[in-house]
Amino acid sequence: MTDTSRRNLLGLGGAVPAVAAVGAAQAQTARSPNVQARPGAGRAAIVTGSSRGIGAATAKRLARDGFAVTVNYLTNRDLAAQVVRDIEAAGGRAIFRQADVADPTAVRALFDANQEAFGCVDVAFPTPRS
Repeated sequence: MTDTSRRNLLGLGGAVPAVAAVGAAQAQTARSPNVQARPGAGRAAIVTGSSRGIGAATAKRLARDGFAVTVNYLTNRDLAAQVVRDIEAAGGRAIFRQADVADPTAVRALFDANQEAFGCVDVAFPTPRS
């Protein structure tokens, strides 16, 4: 993945393709009995700001749908670790990584960690700051 596409995925416009990707997977699941029941099965997602609030809920929902999830946090490692424990307790796969999404080097490291853990990045959800 190029630096430009990484920036695009984490920019506000990145949410639309991410939602479209999930919606397309759900539609395919509904049409074909040969597709796995969970639309995200075998796919990986990065959710920025996912140690609490909307981001944590998004990460947990993606995990329930079968996505392997990278939980991103800026300052509270303990909250991010708890989100990962919650996902794993429910049978999902997740890791957590600290990264300031305003820093391109940190974003690159976040994507690299996800790639190393799960082999791909299918979806990135930028969580709005509260």
